[in-house]
Amino acid sequence: MTRGKELQKVLILEDEMQMRFYLMTLVKSLGFEPILAKDGSEGLDILKQVKPSALILDIMMPKKGGCLVYREISARPEFKDLPIIFFQGWTGMPFSIISK
Repeated sequence: MTRGKELQKVLILEDEMQMRFYLMTLVKSLGFEPILAKDGSEGLDILKQVKPSALILDIMMPKKGGCLVYREISARPEFKDLPIIFFQGWTGMPFSIISK
C-alpha cells in the first residue's frame, strides 16, 4: 500500500466467486483498492457509501443485473463521469476450456 496516499477504489460487481477473486487480484496488481459486491443490489448499496474511481460490471447477475444497475447509475449526476467496464461470461464455467 502507498504510504500517505489512499489508493483509488474500483468497485467490482460480479456474482461468480472465482471471477470476483480474479478481478480482485488484477485490480490490486494495477495499484487500486478493489471493493467487491456479489450482485447489483449489493453494489448499489455500496455506491451510497463509497465513490469509486471505476466500476467493473457483470451484465448477468442475480437480484439486479448489470443493465439495471447501469440504468440507475447513469441517471445519477454524481456518477456521470464514472468509467464503467462491462463484461459477461459465455458458458457459466469460469476458467474452463470447452472442446467438442
